[in-house]
Amino acid sequence: MNVRLLSLLFSFIISLFINAEDKLLALDEVSPSKSYDVSRSSEPSQPVEKKSEKRPDRLKFLNGDSISGQFRGITDGYLLWRHPSFSEPVQVVAKDVSSIQLETAQSFGSGPEDCVVSLVSGGRLNGKLTGLSETVLTLDTWYGGELKISRKFVRSIEPGIKPERVIYEGPQDGPDGWMTGNRNTGQALKLMAGKNKNNAEVGGDKQRALAVLGLVRGVGRVKVGAAANQGAWRYANNAFICASSGPILGRKDLDLPERCALHFDLQWTGYFNLGVNIFADQINNEYSGNSYSLRIDQNNVYLYRIQNGSTSNLGNTPSQLSGKKKCEITMFVNKEAKQIAVAVNGRLIRKWDDSRPFAGKGKGLLFTSRNNSAMRLGDIRITEWNGSLPECDSAKLGNGKEDFVIFSNKDSISGKAKRIDGDKLIFTTNFGDVPLPVSNMRTLIFNNQAKPPTPKDEEVQILMAKGGRLNAELLAWGDKTVKVKSPVFGEAVLNQAVFEKLDFNLNQPRKEDDGGLFGP
Repeated sequence: MNVRLLSLLFSFIISLFINAEDKLLALDEVSPSKSYDVSRSSEPSQPVEKKSEKRPDRLKFLNGDSISGQFRGITDGYLLWRHPSFSEPVQVVAKDVSSIQLETAQSFGSGPEDCVVSLVSGGRLNGKLTGLSETVLTLDTWYGGELKISRKFVRSIEPGIKPERVIYEGPQDGPDGWMTGNRNTGQALKLMAGKNKNNAEVGGDKQRALAVLGLVRGVGRVKVGAAANQGAWRYANNAFICASSGPILGRKDLDLPERCALHFDLQWTGYFNLGVNIFADQINNEYSGNSYSLRIDQNNVYLYRIQNGSTSNLGNTPSQLSGKKKCEITMFVNKEAKQIAVAVNGRLIRKWDDSRPFAGKGKGLLFTSRNNSAMRLGDIRITEWNGSLPECDSAKLGNGKEDFVIFSNKDSISGKAKRIDGDKLIFTTNFGDVPLPVSNMRTLIFNNQAKPPTPKDEEVQILMAKGGRLNAELLAWGDKTVKVKSPVFGEAVLNQAVFEKLDFNLNQPRKEDDGGLFGP
């Protein structure tokens, strides 16, 4: 039994005599506090309805082990973790933790949001732009009131862009609605198991909890061969996996909007080859019906037009994935403009324009394993796309010495963004100050030369609703609110409902999910 497990066991015994929850700060009635820096939070978060069906949170260790339960806060270097197998919260050493997927507090708030703020650190905040001076950007948010952000931390703003409507996000809830089969063997598509029973049944999860805490023998892990022998995609540990050629995974019940973005995380071993069909009217295989088909491997990304079963190649581009083992893929589709674009790890690599009528005639989505390499497909997210594409090379924007504005009609101008007066951005150019209507701006890129900072040991990465992302220190965790401290806006009290995931120990190496790609 290693030191970490001994520490967990000792903490559990101590917790039987001490009510660890008494250590939590009561924040439910705390108003957002002012920072002594330029940043502050000035209004309490609005109450938000919680989801009707509560699911357990999931804590993942740096060594790949994980356990379900409920996160109850952090104090003195320990996470407080409640699990149905134990009468009191267990103290978990924070330095051993990789992440916490938050489910019990998740819900979506209300309030106007018309601006996306991208930070130098890679973070992102959504809200309503209410002010800009030469030193501070003011963002009004439903989850933290008014946040005053130092301009030196801001990379760009996109005014007038609302956060995307989420069409689908999963498969954390289980494989509900997904079908799998095999195109090579003729195995017909059929619905996968209805629920993630390992998370729903306390009895099975108790054995896993005891194993993680070192009290019983481990529950075992699936070998690569087990996935390969199934001939279809399999659901495990909040993701889909396969390790053979021919398995297909799809569904036809997605309400794909006219402009949509499909995002997913992909891990692999060996030389992978994945097919993705979107706006498909048939999902029996990747060649039938009408759709657009993206085919990705470690060297290239290809886009095909599928019309009445006939395939035509629209072109390819380097994927730049050689030597890597995982990536994030985002596919953007504008049905009216007949445009398809692909980003790899947040960087735009290619945009295609189809001169013929839009090929897709359905609402289906299909993933196909095109060779025998093992793959893990997770964090699938489909949103209504706002039309903004990531830049392929930010260094080419402007002259690299001044702020840069891109307008909705794709015109641009370089200069110095001074302030916002009413609905106008006062922008200094060689010809003097020019008032620019904010409503006509697509993007304002600040000429901040600051490099992304290295995260501090006490900082966690907070993944927020609607694509928000922020590095901050957790000061206190209440039932409905969380007090944080960030160099971006100082101290603030945020509505807990905006939190989706917490990543700890950002500078430490970590294993992937239990059993490598294949989970328990």
